Amino acid sequence: MRRSGGGAAAGANRHRAGRPLRLTRRGRYVFGGLSAAILALVAFLPGRGAIYSTGSFGAPAAAGAVATIHVVGFGDSVPSGYACGCQPFLPMYADMIHRQSRRNTVWTNFAASGQVSGGVLAQLQTPAVVDAVRRAGIVLIMVGANDFVPPFAQVTSNPKATSQFATVGQTLRSNMISIIGRIHELTGPTTRVVVLGYWNVLEDGRAAAHDYNATQRAATVLATDTANQALRTASVMGHAVFVPTLELFHGTKDNRDPSTLLAADGDHPNVAGHQAIAAALAAAVPAEPAPLIRPTTDPAHH
Repeated sequence: MRRSGGGAAAGANRHRAGRPLRLTRRGRYVFGGLSAAILALVAFLPGRGAIYSTGSFGAPAAAGAVATIHVVGFGDSVPSGYACGCQPFLPMYADMIHRQSRRNTVWTNFAASGQVSGGVLAQLQTPAVVDAVRRAGIVLIMVGANDFVPPFAQVTSNPKATSQFATVGQTLRSNMISIIGRIHELTGPTTRVVVLGYWNVLEDGRAAAHDYNATQRAATVLATDTANQALRTASVMGHAVFVPTLELFHGTKDNRDPSTLLAADGDHPNVAGHQAIAAALAAAVPAEPAPLIRPTTDPAHH
C-alpha cells in the first residue's frame, strides 16, 4: 500500500505533542436514533469492571420460530463509537442483518476505548463474555491499532522506532490467532468470526496532515500495513473472515481523502464512516438464510 499522507500542508510539521492518542482514551458510550425498534442499554458487570452495550431489532422469536441472531463485537475505540455521537457500526450492521433476514437480532458490544489485542483475549476468559459468545452467530473483532501506539509515540524523537512495528505485528498476529481460536472453542461450527482491518491505525486525512510531520505520516502507513497483514494472516490461519476497510476510506486507487468519513480528530469514523463499515460487513457477511421448518411425519402412518 502506498499513501501520500493526505496532502501535507504548510502546518503539517506542527505536531500537537499533547494530543491524546487512542491509548489514553477511555470509554464513551453514545447512542443515536437508528431505529425505533432498538433498545440500547449500558451495563456494568459487578466485580469485573466491564462495560458493554446491547440492544435488539425486531420482536423476540416465539417458541418454535426461527432462532434469534446474536451478534457480538470486540475491539477498541472505533467499534465502541468514540467521537461519533452516533450508533457505531456494530448495531448498524445488526439492523441490516435484521432487515435481510426478518429475524430478531440481538447485538452486544464489548468494545472499549484503549483496548489492545491482549485485552480482548483476557475478556474472553470472563463469565459474562463467555456466555455472550456462546450464544453468538456472528462475532466481530476490530482491535490492534492501540498495540502500535507506544512505538509510534517514539517516532518523533527516534525515527528508527518504526523497527519495532514488526515485533508488534507478530504479537498482534499471535494474539488474534488465540482470540479466534478461543471464540471457536466457545461456539459451534456455524458461528462466523469476522476480523476487520484498518484504514489507518492512527490519525488520517486532514488531521494527520496538520498534526504529523512527514516521518510520522510515513510511520502511520507502515504501522497500518503491518497491522492489516497480521490481522489478515491470523484470519486465514484461524478460518475467520477478514473484512478490509482501507478502500472504503481511501478508494480503490488509494487516492481519496478519508476526512469525509472521519470525525474531527481524524482518528475515528463519523456517522458516514460507521455506515460505510456496516455496509461492507453486510455485503461480506450477510445474514444466513432462515432454515426451512418442515413438519415431521411418522412413516408408520403412511
